[in-house]
Amino acid sequence: MKIDLGMELGKEEKTKIMNRLKRIEGQAKGIQRMLEEGQDCQQVIIQLKALRSAVQNASQALMAFYLECYVDEQVKNGVPAKKALEKAMEMLANQAL
Repeated sequence: MKIDLGMELGKEEKTKIMNRLKRIEGQAKGIQRMLEEGQDCQQVIIQLKALRSAVQNASQALMAFYLECYVDEQVKNGVPAKKALEKAMEMLANQAL
């Protein structure tokens, strides 16, 4: 389901998400380095789990922003708040976060 409300991240939100993504990039490069150096597989797996968690957290932060904007926009357009929230919950449930 794609709903384009023409929303753009504000400067603060964009900075927060970009910072998360830069940390994720650093983690991924660190894992690559660990593999190149022949580090213990168990340690690599631990780092991969941390990376997966960081990606999930970034995704959840972006989704939370999107859903908040979605509900605000729907209410401004005359959709009852309860209906807008129900739709937002449906969108959230359909995401594999």
